[in-house]
Amino acid sequence: MITIDWIEFLRSADFGGLRLGMLGQEVRGLLGKEEDVSRSKHPLILLYGRLQVALDENRVVSFTTYFRDRRRQIWKEVRVKGWKVTPRTSIEDFQEALTKHRIIATVDPHWNHESAVGFRLESGVSACFRREGRNSSLEGIGLYDQRYLAGRAQERVSELEQIVAVVKKSLKKKN
Repeated sequence: MITIDWIEFLRSADFGGLRLGMLGQEVRGLLGKEEDVSRSKHPLILLYGRLQVALDENRVVSFTTYFRDRRRQIWKEVRVKGWKVTPRTSIEDFQEALTKHRIIATVDPHWNHESAVGFRLESGVSACFRREGRNSSLEGIGLYDQRYLAGRAQERVSELEQIVAVVKKSLKKKN
């Protein structure tokens, strides 16, 4: 069982003991057995209600709480104290809480569209909101290992370069 304080998570990325780099066994020790597991292998995603924990090589590389499913609690082994975050939490509510607690966030330039906006906090935590006209609603709050994401992107570039080399070689043989 873990207890999280959303303001503390936004400020320091402390999610009741769940942290990047943890082993899968440690996650299960904190949260119990997952409800389901994704079919993806890279990363493997453990599903705990609205909480998703991504593992690569059995280490946590991200975790996100999604709010679009209004019917479920976060997870039976997660207790929340302090500021209540719900699917109805708007961008304005979020910014007001950040200002009140002196937490600095910037709009993510790669995730700022008419229908959605993302915020990146100094702690490394990200929050994403859906926008529909003047209304907004919280989609998710999470923490991502940026080094992992950059490494996976580089792996994909290398894979594509290898494919291009094979195709070029094949085309040269045909000519």
